Amino acid sequence: MMWNRRLTRASRIMLPTYVILNLTFGLVFLFDPDDKLSRAPGLAYARDVLSIEVWGWLWLLLGVMMLVALLWPRAKRGAELGLATNVVAWTLWAVVVEKAADARNVSYLAGLLPLFVAVASFASMVSVLRNETDGVG
Repeated sequence: MMWNRRLTRASRIMLPTYVILNLTFGLVFLFDPDDKLSRAPGLAYARDVLSIEVWGWLWLLLGVMMLVALLWPRAKRGAELGLATNVVAWTLWAVVVEKAADARNVSYLAGLLPLFVAVASFASMVSVLRNETDGVG
């Protein structure tokens, strides 16, 4: 299990947070309660790139991949791969949301949160790759 490795407190908090975030996005996008995502004007560009269902599968698969990497002891570099994929996925989502802001009536701040997740994932990935610890646990 990834938790057998000594990690910084930040990594012990953020790694499961990324899993929960991706799984939540995946499930909401897949099941799209009341078809809100299918009708949201701000997601029109995202729907032009891929269907909401495909976005949902991508988020869900990323969350499952990261969960397996965290829990499976033989996935030596699984967390790093999951974090690298997370950086790419959230950067792509930031670009998609910003393109929507450029093309439609969406705030230019919309891409800020996904970009933050991408940067935080990158910081986590670097920390894990360097085997940084805080001396706890």
